[in-house]
Amino acid sequence: MGHFKGDDRILAIDWLRGLSVLLMIRAHSMILLKPELHHTRLYHWLDWIDGSVSPAFLLAAGFSLALVQCRAAPKGSRSVRAIKTLGRLTEVLAAATLVNWMWFPLLAQPKWIFRMDILHCVGLSLLVALPVVAGLARRPKMLAAVSLVLWAALFTVAPACENVRGVWSLALNNSSNALFPLMPWMSYVFLGSFFGALASFASFRQVVIAFAVAGNLAALGGTFNVHWGAGTHLRRIAVVCAATCFFLLLERGLRRAKRERSLSVLQAFGTASLSAYVFHEGLLHYPIARFSFETLWAAQKGFSAYAGLSVLLIAMTFGLIKLLKFVQSFIRRDAWPYLSRRFQSLNSWE
Repeated sequence: MGHFKGDDRILAIDWLRGLSVLLMIRAHSMILLKPELHHTRLYHWLDWIDGSVSPAFLLAAGFSLALVQCRAAPKGSRSVRAIKTLGRLTEVLAAATLVNWMWFPLLAQPKWIFRMDILHCVGLSLLVALPVVAGLARRPKMLAAVSLVLWAALFTVAPACENVRGVWSLALNNSSNALFPLMPWMSYVFLGSFFGALASFASFRQVVIAFAVAGNLAALGGTFNVHWGAGTHLRRIAVVCAATCFFLLLERGLRRAKRERSLSVLQAFGTASLSAYVFHEGLLHYPIARFSFETLWAAQKGFSAYAGLSVLLIAMTFGLIKLLKFVQSFIRRDAWPYLSRRFQSLNSWE
């Protein structure tokens, strides 16, 4: 079934991330539901689906990090890619602080700056993984093996981190109100790094088989009840692996039919997941001119109205993503060259 071509994007990972964004927005919109609906079967079913959103984000992040670094290694541009990645991670952590500012009075209570949410977890996990991935990028098979070992090690020692207190508890467990502490969530990044490194040298068929095998093993492991929640995490891995397999096979079929743009909406959300996160959080929680979804409709709606408002929130987020891309494109294409020319003319002796 061939190898992944050159520097082509693996759209399946973008689609996985895009679907995760849509599910995340829908999940966060559940604050609009009436409290009595939180005990219904439908609510619990939706909540179960939502449990795989963060693992998908983290696995996709690790996959992309490893794939990009491994592809850059033969060209001698690992350091350039690593610097670009560091810049991107700075953006992620800045966005994480912005979201905390929407939620908490950071100026009055600065301690909330350090509250770990999903963006902090993604940014810090990738910062930890970057030296390993960049250092082994020239040897992708070794990187795949090391990533798998690190995933297993982090997953295994996670229970021991539950008793950590003091400053380290801010990052390692939820005793300090961290929603997504590094343990065990960082392990998903290294699992994604394993698959990303594998995709840099293995065939399409081998990558699909690897996801399928990992998903089945995780599903099997998830049947055992371990007190710290390992079974739950393994079941989430199984769901994410199954979804990735589906998108990989779908991508191959759509490419052959030359219809890969059929999922352009998922692609848009997948390639702008950071801005989508910030925009939907702002629309949902932060009142601008007295408007926010939470201000107007929190804990008031049934499932039908909630579904409609979720679609509206997704549409508004999509519109803001497109607007941001237009502005960025305008600055790069028109405004920046003009300003650059003006600056040169002002500093010219001629």
